[in-house]
Amino acid sequence: MIGQEILLELIDMMIDENTFPRFSVIQGVDGSGKNLIVQHIRNCMNYELVEMDNTVDSVCSAMEQAYRTTVPIIFYFRNADTMSQSARNALLKVTEEPPNNAYFILTVVNEDSLTDTIKSRANVFHMEPYTQYELNEYLAPYDDGFDKKLALEVCETPGDIDLLYKNGAERLYNFVEKVMNNIAEVSVANALKIANNIAFTDTDEGKFDLALFWKAVIMYYCNEFTADVKNMSVEELRTKARIVMSTKECIDMITKTRGINKRNVFDIWILDVRDILGEEYGSN
Repeated sequence: MIGQEILLELIDMMIDENTFPRFSVIQGVDGSGKNLIVQHIRNCMNYELVEMDNTVDSVCSAMEQAYRTTVPIIFYFRNADTMSQSARNALLKVTEEPPNNAYFILTVVNEDSLTDTIKSRANVFHMEPYTQYELNEYLAPYDDGFDKKLALEVCETPGDIDLLYKNGAERLYNFVEKVMNNIAEVSVANALKIANNIAFTDTDEGKFDLALFWKAVIMYYCNEFTADVKNMSVEELRTKARIVMSTKECIDMITKTRGINKRNVFDIWILDVRDILGEEYGSN
């Protein structure tokens, strides 16, 4: 895997010294490689890995197995941000009375989604941000037809790069350019139709990933700042900065709040951008 050297060294040391925690949480943004870290732990420990659902019944089933098994097992709860309060409460027994032969690993985007008790008793591992060098290294195997320069401007994780390749870098950039040039010119109804091209769930095939679309919007405006900032009025600079900030807030909202209605957040973003641009046009 690319990057995460410090985290991997820490995990390897714990495994070698037989001090790897019975209950741990791996925190990192989507696409950062949390699942690869879990697989690395499994391979190093050479124990059976059982991936569980995030339901109360699944948690209770894992608990029952954990206290009865005579061979080591790793119970893996992916995207535990989505767990209900009841499911999280059911996990508390593991933190209070760790089973002898079982390990529990949760992955989350936002550790604050867990209860304070779980956070205080779990060993939380944090995925580190990726450097441009690491992302460039990850890009190396991609064919020359893939816009690697654009990928480095838009992507923050290896997962982002995979999504950009799947969406089509040039296709995404052209779509963002078209949207931002016309979003304030068309009717509200037509502006809201932009959502028809955005993937709000994993089953929306052939559409643009929402977070990646917003990251491309930020890149689009950052490039405008770089290319023409000297010729922009104060009003134009303020307008573009407000759109960038609004977009960053939306990315933060959908990545840190599991279960949020992404379509509603996107529609609000569209209306917000139209209002911001409308204020600029109205002042000219």
